[in-house]
Amino acid sequence: MPLAVANSDGAHQVLADGSPMSTWTQRNGSTSAWRRVRAEVLARDAGRGCRAYRDGWCARPGVKQHVCTGQQQAVHHTLGLRAGDDPRYLVASCTACNTAIGDPSRSGDPPGTGSTRW
Repeated sequence: MPLAVANSDGAHQVLADGSPMSTWTQRNGSTSAWRRVRAEVLARDAGRGCRAYRDGWCARPGVKQHVCTGQQQAVHHTLGLRAGDDPRYLVASCTACNTAIGDPSRSGDPPGTGSTRW
């Protein structure tokens, strides 16, 4: 399956086979390859709720106020669109969280959430 990835210079989007991605695809993002990757991510994260919220992406500075619905309706690019559609960097999210977070490459990683008690 051809996944979209960024060139080494990060400026131009190309498919995993090295062929250039069309300008239309870069602007609009909906291709059969993306729809397959999106379906895989939603299936992988099924039953986990909104991972963008649960994994701390909504707690980052600069994220707009919103209410998480907890429903998996969208797929969030944790490294931003420039990183491509690698499923390792995609999580299922609700539409509200995905829209409020926007492009995460504009700021750092989400804050750590320690769970170990000493």
